[in-house]
Amino acid sequence: MQNSLARWLPYIFILILLSVVMFILSPPELKLKDLPEFYAPGRMLIMGKGSEIYDPSALNAFEKAAFPDGYETPQLYVPPFSLPLLIPIGLLPGDIVNKVWFAFLILCTTASFVLLAKTLDLSGPHVLRAGTILVVSGPIWEAVRHGQLAPLALLSLTASLYFLKMERPLSSALSLAPMLTRPQELLPLLVFCLAAGRWKLIACVAATTAILYAVACLLFGSAAWEGYFQLLTAVKQNKQWMAAEVSPTVRGQLLRIFPTADNAVMIAAIIVMLSTLACLFILGRKYKDKQDWWQYGFVISMPAGLGSALHCHNYDLLLLAPAVILFVLGEAGKAVSLRTKILWLLPGIIYLMPIYAKIHYEYILLGGVANPFFIMLAIWSVAILVFYAHQKPTGH
Repeated sequence: MQNSLARWLPYIFILILLSVVMFILSPPELKLKDLPEFYAPGRMLIMGKGSEIYDPSALNAFEKAAFPDGYETPQLYVPPFSLPLLIPIGLLPGDIVNKVWFAFLILCTTASFVLLAKTLDLSGPHVLRAGTILVVSGPIWEAVRHGQLAPLALLSLTASLYFLKMERPLSSALSLAPMLTRPQELLPLLVFCLAAGRWKLIACVAATTAILYAVACLLFGSAAWEGYFQLLTAVKQNKQWMAAEVSPTVRGQLLRIFPTADNAVMIAAIIVMLSTLACLFILGRKYKDKQDWWQYGFVISMPAGLGSALHCHNYDLLLLAPAVILFVLGEAGKAVSLRTKILWLLPGIIYLMPIYAKIHYEYILLGGVANPFFIMLAIWSVAILVFYAHQKPTGH
């Protein structure tokens, strides 16, 4: 009994620390700024109004009616096939949804660490160090205070890692279902898995997507797809909806330099994205026979994938956590000396509070041209790609 309690103490400590810190740093009365973005569509699906979700005026009206003053009325950009995943949050009463969603995000983050620790057989001290760093990171703060899906996506990735280690592709694919809300961030990992010949995993992900698509069609037919593509077109005239220039991506950085060259920037960003996917495919073929291929997949694909994605906000950088931990403590990083790891990761201090907040709110949002969050991510991504491209796979 005592041994069992001792094993859980690091996680209990992280849960308490995360809850306290996030509660202190959250908006008054836990008014999570972007929560209406997910709650309103969930309610609309339940009420049979799914076809109106991508109508900005209809969604904004529902958001304003469901929430009092002090909330944002953001647009929703998740593709229609992932909308059914929002139904559970729509079942919650409006007067408690903030508190429940806040607790849910904290639990998702803590559970992610439990799964990572079990996947890598991490000791208590390693869990405490990694957890403490996460608690003071800017991305988790942004994700929770905005009520975003990033902690759920993090749990999705770590659960997938756990099942990949257990060689259970179906369970791994089902675990990735929440990541379908941000398919552009999941695609690089799937490309690596495809190149590595993990056909069962790819087939199961495709089947999961098809099932969600069928459910979506039953709920609202083709009307939502029409509205979705119309919304994406309308974004060009309403840039403030997506704020792509703030994102730590190639596209975001180019928009900061060339704010009026939307079309040229998009073409350049697509070229970079496709080139990155090609590199990941080549590296996937190279490491396909490694026993711990999945570790290499996460370490290599996540940094480059997020930085080259056409849409990725700061809070989504939380998804780098598994890749960083695998690189530092996993098999994929054993060929890298501790000194080199420290040198590669030390600039990542800019993602920690309060440095993160100073950079984001007092520099980037005030018009700074160079985005330090993107620059750091780009440097790390290139270093990872170059290193593993030259590394000779051993221990097949």
